[in-house]
Amino acid sequence: MSPQGKQGGLVVFLSVVLAMMLDILPLPMALEDLRPEWLSLTLIYWVMVMPHRIGVGKAWLAGLFMDALTGTLLGLHALVMAALAYIVTLLHNRLKLFPRWQQAVSVLMLTGLSLLLLLWLRNIVQVTPRPWTYWLPALTSACVWPAIYHALRVVQGYYRVQ
Repeated sequence: MSPQGKQGGLVVFLSVVLAMMLDILPLPMALEDLRPEWLSLTLIYWVMVMPHRIGVGKAWLAGLFMDALTGTLLGLHALVMAALAYIVTLLHNRLKLFPRWQQAVSVLMLTGLSLLLLLWLRNIVQVTPRPWTYWLPALTSACVWPAIYHALRVVQGYYRVQ
């Protein structure tokens, strides 16, 4: 592997770590429900542009670390991130061709689906009613998608991640 490839792997790893940090960053209670799904957004981008390098296994591993960070049942986020990566892998050729607004709608659907799967898995373990604000992160994720896409595209171009 060339040094460029090793550096590219480090860039992807650091972006995923940054996304996990943003996911656990404390926010005021008024903004807590509006927190975008940073890890999902980052994984959607990297799986979409590099499905040959970032796939279901690495997404599962990222989800496992997210479970450890948030203190949730081990495997919950891992399963959700693996399913998300699988769907994006299936659709990556189409997603890359969409304009940003259509990608944002796709991100809304993908993050909504991942939230639904996470809710379903949590309800299997313990029944906890969720308010309607549970779905707001899907909407905010779609709203920040163009900025995340642009930022990660710039990082990918600067470090020549392939």
